[in-house]
Amino acid sequence: MVIRMVEYDFAISIENVKKENGIFRMRFPHSAVIYLRGTRKKSLRMELIMPDGKIVRYQVPVLCVQKYTKDEIFQKKLLFLLPFYIMRYEKDKKKINKSETAIIIFGISQFFIQFLIKGAFQNDRHHIPHNGINICS
Repeated sequence: MVIRMVEYDFAISIENVKKENGIFRMRFPHSAVIYLRGTRKKSLRMELIMPDGKIVRYQVPVLCVQKYTKDEIFQKKLLFLLPFYIMRYEKDKKKINKSETAIIIFGISQFFIQFLIKGAFQNDRHHIPHNGINICS
């Protein structure tokens, strides 16, 4: 994955090369990797060895969706993670029967619909049901 990220960042950087004081400069973007399922890694690391022997350390932070609670998602304004919140129930799918799964999915989807309709961003009321069954009022 880290090699792929170097490739992506290099491609972005080369498209945005600028000449400053007669010298071409490439600025790498601030990238990150989002893992939808668990990982212990905090970052991806690689060393780039230049022709003169200098070592450039390349590091990309890793964001693991399942490490964030529903409250942290709202507090840190990581709302783009909300569609993946249901994945935390994935490990329990063998324990949950089909009707319970449908209830959980329905509860969470109803919450998101109400959240969007009521404009919860405006009044700062952020509450996600703990078990996915209770719906925000």
